[in-house]
Amino acid sequence: MTLRTIGLLGVLTLASACQTPSPAAKTEGAGTAADATAPTVTAFAATPANPAMCSMPLAGGPPPKPAKGADFAKNAVGKNLARNVGRNVLGNMIGGGVIGATVASQVVRTEQDLGGKWMVTDGASDCGCEIQIRTGAGVIAQGFGRTSGYKLKDAKGGTMKNMSCSNGHLASVARFALGYSFTGYDAVLAIESINGLPVAEMKRDGINYFSGTLVDGTPVTMWRRG
Repeated sequence: MTLRTIGLLGVLTLASACQTPSPAAKTEGAGTAADATAPTVTAFAATPANPAMCSMPLAGGPPPKPAKGADFAKNAVGKNLARNVGRNVLGNMIGGGVIGATVASQVVRTEQDLGGKWMVTDGASDCGCEIQIRTGAGVIAQGFGRTSGYKLKDAKGGTMKNMSCSNGHLASVARFALGYSFTGYDAVLAIESINGLPVAEMKRDGINYFSGTLVDGTPVTMWRRG
C-alpha cells in the first residue's frame, strides 16, 4: 500500500469519528428527549404536612357579619322553646325537679348555649369545615387557661370536637370558654386544645356568628344557621 493511500484512509477515518456521536452525547440526547415528556411537578401538590384538602368549598367565603341591633333579642327569645329540651336534660343531670331546672336555666342562658354543629373557615376564607360543640353545665373546665393564658371573667364553657377540619389548629380543638358581655356582642370565645394550648380567640358578632384569629394569626370565622 502506498503512502498516499494510507494517508487518504487516515483522513476518512478521522472524518467518520467526528460524525459519530459519542456515548456521552447519546446519553445527553436521550435525557433531553425524556425531559421534554417528563411530567411537571405542581408547586401545591398535596403532602402529609399540607393536605391541600377542602371539605366544604366556600366560593363566596363565609356569610357576612350580621347587622347589630335586634339580633340577640330576636333570636334568643325565639330559641328558648326549642332549647328548653336541652335545658331539661341538663336539669335532670344536675338534680332534676324544679331546683335542677332552675339552676340549668340560670347557668346556661340561651345566648350561652353553643351546643350543636358550627361551620368554621378552615385556614382560608374560601374553605370551610365543621366542629361539634357541647355546652357544659355553666362552668368552664378546671384548669382552663392555665397553659393557654386565656383569662375570661364570668365565662361559661364546654367541649369542642373536630368533625372535618384539616387545619392543624382547628383539628386540635377540645374545649372552650365564652366570656360575658352585657349586650352579648363582642363576648370573647377562647378555644384550647386537649393539652391546654391556645387554638383561637374570637369575638361574638351575633348570636350565631364569631370572628377572630387562630393562634398563628390566621383569620377565622365561625357561624351556624340562625
